[in-house]
Amino acid sequence: MSMLKRTGTFLATALAAATVCTAPTLASAHAATPAVTSRVLAGSPSRGAEARLAAVTETCNSLNNGKLCLKVNGSTVGVSYHKTSGGHITARFKYTFRGEDHWDNGWFTQYPNETKSFAWDNQSLGCGDIIGQLVVDGERTYSTPPINPCG
Repeated sequence: MSMLKRTGTFLATALAAATVCTAPTLASAHAATPAVTSRVLAGSPSRGAEARLAAVTETCNSLNNGKLCLKVNGSTVGVSYHKTSGGHITARFKYTFRGEDHWDNGWFTQYPNETKSFAWDNQSLGCGDIIGQLVVDGERTYSTPPINPCG
């Protein structure tokens, strides 16, 4: 497996401010069916051999202590988490596409009422499921529902 070129920009608030998630709150972060909102914000992907990527697509998953969102905008993939309650966490972001994990730049600490985000620019995307994830140290990995940029 070749080494993947990873580029990213840590965005403390920009991605979160642009993310529009309207998912209702879950009773439990461990619920089998997460409450999510998914929508294409711009563009209309066509189907078939000439499928083009949607301009902006996002999906969110409401957890017990916050909201985890994935946003795909052209060749940029962004993951954000707004923590609303509970104690602080040590975590990092990643997204999975075609069986490969794409990690952020490292662990961060997050407190309630903070939003943390990470964006990977200039990604080689095509059709297939993209899943955003928040890996919490000592706990578990939380995931967004998948986005397929081709619809």
